[in-house]
Amino acid sequence: MHCLLKHRPIRFPTTIVNRQFSELFGTANKPSTSKNLVYEVEDFENEVIKQPRVIVVFYATWCTPSMKFLPIVTGAVKSANNIRLAKIDIDKHKEVTEKYKILATPTIFALNYGEVESPHVIGYRSQEEVLNNIMEWYEKLL
Repeated sequence: MHCLLKHRPIRFPTTIVNRQFSELFGTANKPSTSKNLVYEVEDFENEVIKQPRVIVVFYATWCTPSMKFLPIVTGAVKSANNIRLAKIDIDKHKEVTEKYKILATPTIFALNYGEVESPHVIGYRSQEEVLNNIMEWYEKLL
């Protein structure tokens, strides 16, 4: 399930979630020292593009599959370590949406210093699928 963007208006803010990914980094039995961090991105260039290893998910508030997918992708990175999740509302971020050629929502992929480092995964996915994609992408980026 996904929503095509063909004739939708497009706007701009982004939220980044920084979480711990214990299984990937072998810290599952160690206590976490990092805090979960959620904040609105004011400067996409500095807060996302100039950062290593950022998972981005493009969504639309009017798209039911997007709204069902956001808690799943957030849950998939819930125990993450050094993983940032940028949630990008396509109606609020026209320039970014166009730059990355987003044609449907939800769309998720990995960026490393602004360069696309994974295939675009389009449409609703299970938490297990999303977690597997993220783990695979991060292993390649380490």
